[in-house]
Amino acid sequence: MPKLQVFREGRKLAVIDIVSSELVIGRDPTAGLRIDDPLASRRHARLVAINGRFHIEDMGASNGLFVNGVREYNKPLSSGDRVEIGKHMLVYEQSPGEMIYADDELDTADRIPAIDPEQEGGMQTQHISPADMAKLRRQVQTQMEPHLIQEGIRPPRIHPLKHSRNAIGTGGDCELRIPEVGKKEAAVFERQADGSFVAKKAGLFGSLKVNGQKTSEIELSDGDKLEIGGANFTYRAGQKEP
Repeated sequence: MPKLQVFREGRKLAVIDIVSSELVIGRDPTAGLRIDDPLASRRHARLVAINGRFHIEDMGASNGLFVNGVREYNKPLSSGDRVEIGKHMLVYEQSPGEMIYADDELDTADRIPAIDPEQEGGMQTQHISPADMAKLRRQVQTQMEPHLIQEGIRPPRIHPLKHSRNAIGTGGDCELRIPEVGKKEAAVFERQADGSFVAKKAGLFGSLKVNGQKTSEIELSDGDKLEIGGANFTYRAGQKEP
C-alpha cells in the first residue's frame, strides 16, 4: 500500500497509508489529509490515481507546490519523491511493481486526523516571496539529513553533517567552524556504514559531553543533547530517502 511520510521542519510526524484513489491535502477541515500550516492553502494539492500511478496536482495553491525542489502543477510520483507544502514535506513511498487501482473517495468518517494541529483551520494563508520560499525549502531539505541544532542562540543554527568525517571547532580545517565552541578542534563526528554517527572527543584537549555525561566516544541517537566546548547542540538523525 502506498504511503506518505509526513515531516514538519525536518521532524517526522506520521506515516500515512494512502487508502483512497483521491486524497486532498491542505488546511481545510474537509481535506483528507489536513495539515495546519500557515503557508499552506485550504485545498493546496491532491493525490489522484491515474493509469496505475499516483499523481500530485496543484489545486491553485497560493505559495505553489514543489516536488523535489521543482515547481510542479501535475506530476506522477515515484517512490522517494518529496512533496513540499509550506513547512511540511511529504515523502511518497510505493513498493516496486505495485499498481494503484481506483476506488471510492475517502469517506468523511475515515478521514485522516489533522497533522500537527498548531493553527486554526479558518486562518488566512500567509503569502511568502519566492526567495523566502526557496530558503525555506533548502532549510527543510537540510533537516531531512543528519544535523546538529545549535541551541542557546536565536534563532537556533542548523549544522548539516555532510561528510564522512566532520570535525567541529574554530580551526580552519574543521568542517564545522563554530566560534562558540572555543576550541580549535573539540570533537569529531564519523559516519558509520549504516548511516549513523559516532561522536568522538578530539585528542587530549577535546571536549565532549552527551546527555550530561563526559565521554570520549559514543554512538549517537536522535535527540541526544551534546555539550562541545562552550556550545550546546541537539543531534538529529534526519530521514533518508526510502
